Amino acid sequence: MKSQKTKISVFMVIPMLIMAFCFSGNLVAQEKEDYRLFKMAKKYVYQKDWERAIESFENFQKRFNRSEYLDDSFYWLAYSLSKFSNQLDDSKKEITTKKDALQRLNKFIDAFSESSWVDDAKILRMELAESLVKRGEHQYKKYITNGLKADEKKEADVKIWALNALLNMNTQKAFPILKKIVLENQDPKLREKAVYILSEHRDPQTVPVLAGVAVNDPSPRVREKAIFWLGQMRMQESLDALLKIYDRCQDEKLKGKLIFSLSETRKEKALDKLVSIARGDGSLKLRKKAAFWISQMRLPDTLEILFDIYLKSKDLDFREKMTFYISEVKNEQALDMLIQIARKDPDSGIRSKAAFWISQTRNKKSVELLMGLYKGSSDLEFKKKLVYYIYEIRRPETVDFLSQIARNEKDVELRSKAVFWIGQDHSGKSAGVLMSIYKSSESNRLKEKIIYSLYENRSKQAVKELIQLVKHEKDPKLRKKAIFWLGQTGSDEAVEILNDLINE
Repeated sequence: MKSQKTKISVFMVIPMLIMAFCFSGNLVAQEKEDYRLFKMAKKYVYQKDWERAIESFENFQKRFNRSEYLDDSFYWLAYSLSKFSNQLDDSKKEITTKKDALQRLNKFIDAFSESSWVDDAKILRMELAESLVKRGEHQYKKYITNGLKADEKKEADVKIWALNALLNMNTQKAFPILKKIVLENQDPKLREKAVYILSEHRDPQTVPVLAGVAVNDPSPRVREKAIFWLGQMRMQESLDALLKIYDRCQDEKLKGKLIFSLSETRKEKALDKLVSIARGDGSLKLRKKAAFWISQMRLPDTLEILFDIYLKSKDLDFREKMTFYISEVKNEQALDMLIQIARKDPDSGIRSKAAFWISQTRNKKSVELLMGLYKGSSDLEFKKKLVYYIYEIRRPETVDFLSQIARNEKDVELRSKAVFWIGQDHSGKSAGVLMSIYKSSESNRLKEKIIYSLYENRSKQAVKELIQLVKHEKDPKLRKKAIFWLGQTGSDEAVEILNDLINE
């Protein structure tokens, strides 16, 4: 009897286990389905397809009212409605849609008070409220004033955004609160955000506050941010503040930040200060920074200023940097200045740098300038570098000029350099040019270089030329070189020719 009871209990348990397994399988499938639909709805958000995002989130909420993504869907639905409202041409529909988004945020904040999206929802609600108030819906101002009461420790971002909204509507009320946060709050992240909001408000009264932060804030990052935003304000008052701070500042890193902010103002007074720094008012590092940001200002007389700074500098490292900054301007006047440096600078390294930056423009004028520079130079090492720079421009005329060097230059090494770079050209005619030079040359050393360059070229024509050398070259040493490099190409034609040689 005992054993029979055991059997009966087993038979009863098995169906229950099967049912439980099926039920849990359905739950897993449902969980996968809700994630799939939520992910699809988010995809529409990323694509800024607001109508499809709204439809998808609404369907999601109807189908999965117990999903772990439900709170996320409420926030993103309101977000999509907010963005969609900005695209509407009909002002009544726009206001109605914004109100709808705001009410959904209210429901979300009440229903999901512990959600990680609550702070974002409160900030979005304030943005919507600010927009509605500007359209005459003053009853929504309460959401902004409520945001001002947020606990700074728990809801710092909410309070900051409330102040931002209030600043746009009532400067006199919001400004003292923001100023207090900037000057007294213990949280550097909150001070940094308050600095940004103040800088966005282009008002002369914000300048002394930001200037005070730039000098006195205990956080280096907050000081740097204050300096950055002063430069972005582009007001005469903010420029004057930056100039005073620079003259009193002892911190070299902070001075570097000040140099950038001065350049961002795009004002003549700032340019004068940067020129003064670049000409010797400060360390070499600061001089380089000032010169670089002068080059980026793109003012009408930028190039003349840079070239004058270059001419009056005795420091080799600084002159080399000035060559680069001049090249950064990228116009014909800059090319003319670079060619003067390449011809006349007493230092060969700086001449070489100038020639290199000319080659990087890769236009017809740069080819002509470098060819003229090559012809007028007697410095063998410099000419070797010029061969490469001319190749670097990679225009049709460069192969022709390199061909002239390979044929006519007395120095074998220069000729070899030209041959090598012709081989690196893949325009289609280089293999024929190399063979033409080969036939006219009496130097076996140069011919060996040409054979190698044909291999390096790897074009079909180059392989054909190597095959011809294997078949017809009478000099055993040169023929042996041609056989070796033909074998390295691995082409079908090479294999066939080499087999024929073996079977001879």
